[in-house]
Amino acid sequence: MIRNAIKVATVAALVLGAVAVGTTKPASANDGGAFIAGLVGGAILGGVAAQAQQPRQHSGQVYYYDQPRFVSPPPVVYYERPVRCRRVIVEDDYGNEYVRRVCR
Repeated sequence: MIRNAIKVATVAALVLGAVAVGTTKPASANDGGAFIAGLVGGAILGGVAAQAQQPRQHSGQVYYYDQPRFVSPPPVVYYERPVRCRRVIVEDDYGNEYVRRVCR
């Protein structure tokens, strides 16, 4: 909490110091981009100041990486299809018959 207050005070001091040191010149209608640049810069600095005030949130879990741990893998389940073989009489191009074993 104190660190956030110190950060906010530091940012405020830097912004006020930059404003006090910077020189101003009279406004004119010919400065088309200066007004937009001032708005964008103010929005960015305002966002930085607002972000510095928000507290940090964490999940509440603390992890320590001191030693490697062995975790056993889940058991592997293999399903083997039963082998079904049958014998088929096959005839080749010359008319010879022979028995061939066909398995699925």
